Amino acid sequence: MGVGMFGLINNAWTLTRNRTELDAKAEYALDQIRQDLTDLVSPALTGAPLQGADAAVPDAAFPGANAASDTLIIPIRGETPAGAEMLAAAKYAVQAAGGARVLTRTQTGLYGETQETAPPATVAEGVAQFNVQFLGPDGQWLDAWETAAPPAAVRVSLVVANPDRPERQVARETVFAVRAN
Repeated sequence: MGVGMFGLINNAWTLTRNRTELDAKAEYALDQIRQDLTDLVSPALTGAPLQGADAAVPDAAFPGANAASDTLIIPIRGETPAGAEMLAAAKYAVQAAGGARVLTRTQTGLYGETQETAPPATVAEGVAQFNVQFLGPDGQWLDAWETAAPPAAVRVSLVVANPDRPERQVARETVFAVRAN
């Protein structure tokens, strides 16, 4: 009985630890997006709007299913690797890396400047779904945004999975109010 109980407790601990690690990855990714949306620069000042594109790709972990793989581009005040201030675009997108899906953040010059910018940063590994929606002026959630005026809010849904055990997942959804500087 003692060995059996130890096995159950050990299994419960492993599941809890895995869920906690996945939750931390999802929360970190949402915090990164929150920071960039806080630094959003008004399209009236830059001429560059917040943008989002809807996309789906085949899900290798679950054959026959599609995974949301949206893109979010946020115009922000950024810095070059040398520390100089610049207007930048923070782009969030899911990319395949060694068989795993990784949410990355790429920062480039807002107007396509040839300035040196930081290389893509891994925001979260094991991203099974990355879905972005935008609250339009009529109160409807839209899957893509290319309008000059910023949306009232951005809703980000994120599913992070254990790459070795894709059935172990954590899903998070957050709505961010959009206030342009």
